[in-house]
Amino acid sequence: MTAVSATDGIAYGLKATASFGFVLLVALVFTLVGTNMATGSVLYTYNGWEVMQWGRLLVGLAVSVVGLVALYGGTFGLLYKVVADGIERGGRRTA
Repeated sequence: MTAVSATDGIAYGLKATASFGFVLLVALVFTLVGTNMATGSVLYTYNGWEVMQWGRLLVGLAVSVVGLVALYGGTFGLLYKVVADGIERGGRRTA
């Protein structure tokens, strides 16, 4: 472990954690907004009839899917960055 000092490791870990926190926050906002829209798409009238708002349901589902894709894409992008940075740093140390 002489290639990375403790302070470099902690700094890189904090940056990676902040990046993942940002990705998680964006995904959470999209998923919550989409879920709220989808679950609020059924309206009840005074007579007890259910009225389905299909447009709101479909948009809510689409926004939720965008949130999930953002979570998976951001997670794999961060993993790719960590591996690429490690390979790049190892290549610089051996050259």
